[in-house]
Amino acid sequence: RDIVACFVEGILERPKVRIGEIKFHVEEVEVLKKPEFNEKVLFSTISPIIVRTAEEKNGSLRIVDLYPTDTKFYENLKDNLIKKYKKLYNGNSKNISFSKPLSTKFMRIQIKNTYHRASLMVFEAEGDSELLRLGYETGFGEKNSMGFGMVKISEKKRKRSD
Repeated sequence: RDIVACFVEGILERPKVRIGEIKFHVEEVEVLKKPEFNEKVLFSTISPIIVRTAEEKNGSLRIVDLYPTDTKFYENLKDNLIKKYKKLYNGNSKNISFSKPLSTKFMRIQIKNTYHRASLMVFEAEGDSELLRLGYETGFGEKNSMGFGMVKISEKKRKRSD
């Protein structure tokens, strides 16, 4: 049986759920239709995106968090997604590009004893539909297993300046 079906059955049998210190009651579960991906999609983050890079300072490498205002942000975001694709599908490199965000909110988030810079944003991604779907399903950026980088397809339209 499908693991998702078992999970949903369990939730519906025992609808009182606790995550950490938060308790809530599940009233219903809905299966969302998978979206179709064209070559260009406007995404809005549900959880912050973390993108990092290694920098040399005083002869040693250190990890630095990036914001969308940093020049390497989009390059690393693209490289990260392509690496995920290659690991999951053993496939050749696909192409994707990101536009400057429509809106951005910068955040500092503590994970254990370390603070990370992260961003909530509305951004446009253009490229191979398989990469767009992968970003949508697994998250953009790093630390996706912790819930970072989740997106939804945004209804906002990009303003054009003519």
